[in-house]
Amino acid sequence: MTVSKTNLIKMFVTASFMFGGLIAVGQTQTFAKSNKITSNVSMAKVNSDDRNVTLTGKHQIYTKAQSLKGAKPVTTKRQLQKLAKSVRSKDTFYAYRMATTNNQRVYYKIVSFEGKYRGWIYGGKIKNYFNGGIRHTDTTTDVSLSEDVKNTTYHLKSTGTSGDVNTWKAIPWTQYKAGLKTKDSTPYANDKLKVTAAKQMTRQYFQTYYYVEDADHPEFNGWINKNAVEGPEKVITNTVNVPGPKETVTQTVTVPGPTKTVTVPAENKLTINYLTYRFDPSGKYTKATTGNDADWTEETSTFFLWDPKRLSTTIC
Repeated sequence: MTVSKTNLIKMFVTASFMFGGLIAVGQTQTFAKSNKITSNVSMAKVNSDDRNVTLTGKHQIYTKAQSLKGAKPVTTKRQLQKLAKSVRSKDTFYAYRMATTNNQRVYYKIVSFEGKYRGWIYGGKIKNYFNGGIRHTDTTTDVSLSEDVKNTTYHLKSTGTSGDVNTWKAIPWTQYKAGLKTKDSTPYANDKLKVTAAKQMTRQYFQTYYYVEDADHPEFNGWINKNAVEGPEKVITNTVNVPGPKETVTQTVTVPGPTKTVTVPAENKLTINYLTYRFDPSGKYTKATTGNDADWTEETSTFFLWDPKRLSTTIC
């Protein structure tokens, strides 16, 4: 049988691929057989905050260490990339076990805060140092407290069984399995609360939480959304100079919470109702001789406030 030069080349290439594939399979099997776990320990002694991680998208999550025989991916490539780019707090991961192999590879067992994904991922060659498929992340950042917040006594806006009006052991979705401190805030409706710390979430809604302390019921001490509490109402009296028989007008404003500065814009119309004296031909405003209320007249004046600085009002 005569074989053409072209067919000989095709047969050679095919044989090369088959032979190479057999070598690759053999090497993989040998590699898997030669790799063994030399240690598998809990990371319980490592600070919880230091075990929060996010995916880099460079390595898959597997049912066991990738280099071990029988390891299967937990996520698809598409899911892996989606998780790596996610800003959802629930897609943050928590590392809780660490394993090393005889070829000095380090793997971490991780679980998403939501609990949806769990498995082993390559983490580099240095113990307790996240590399490769994961990197450390801070789930919160400290917020400095103003003197107003420190000195204000707060209370709950509303009460009930919702997580929004109860305190937490850790800010929700900033730790794996963050739990509630209380489940019904009704007994603490009238308690006085002091804010001693504040943190902001670094992902998703970037919400701010206060750590509140309750002197009457210490069991309520914990983290709560800043929007769940409010300060007492304060009544502030402001004096504004206006033209006319009455030299001043008193404006009363009731506001809750810490100090705020409000500036009234220029050319804002202001209508003031006031009682005025009758006009005396002598050029002076004098009280009517009868002393009767009927001798007083009610008038309305409308004018513009040209200088907004005169009405810069500090509201506590």
